[in-house]
Amino acid sequence: MPFDFGDVVLAPFPFTNQAAFKQRLAIASALPEWMRTNCSGRARIGHSSRPTMNETDYQSYYEQLTDDQLRLVLADKQDLVPEAVAALDREVQRRKLGPAEPPQWNPLADTNQPVRCLDDYPEYRELTAKRRKANKYAIPIALAPFLLGLVFARRAVENSDAFVLLTLAWCLVVVFYAWSLTIRWFRFRCPQCGESFGRGKECFSCGFPRSAPTDKK
Repeated sequence: MPFDFGDVVLAPFPFTNQAAFKQRLAIASALPEWMRTNCSGRARIGHSSRPTMNETDYQSYYEQLTDDQLRLVLADKQDLVPEAVAALDREVQRRKLGPAEPPQWNPLADTNQPVRCLDDYPEYRELTAKRRKANKYAIPIALAPFLLGLVFARRAVENSDAFVLLTLAWCLVVVFYAWSLTIRWFRFRCPQCGESFGRGKECFSCGFPRSAPTDKK
């Protein structure tokens, strides 16, 4: 399908493991050739920084999309202009489109209990709790021996090289422990796909959420 400058399309963005795609709105001219050939639908935005489409144009564009594609647009509703939101709401009501079926994730290996997010895994919750405590208390704990020595035994330790070396070693141990927890947290592997989860709200490879979704009222 030939595209002109300014066309907006639903483009397939592959996950890291190449097992699935996540479709997102994108400018066709900014996509590589292989991705443009797999795009669906298009709408003209034009050359201005603000969309030139009116509500009717958006309505016509949404009518071309499948139910699954329309749900993807609905997920990014907060990023749309008011004209697009109004047309999207009208099309969703016309189709009586319900929410997408939640994905079926692999259950816990030990108990076979269903999971919704990474927070449901005990090892991740434990690591996260340790990391939060370390980030909160690492500095006071690291400096505690030095401050206590100055307060209660200043004369005995102010000229003591051994005391300085011991407090410095203690600080390094505490800092190393806090950093090791942070590195483990960032490199935590997704229990669903086995790849590194990343720092985002969902796994970079398979889309497994970090936290359970909250209902928006």
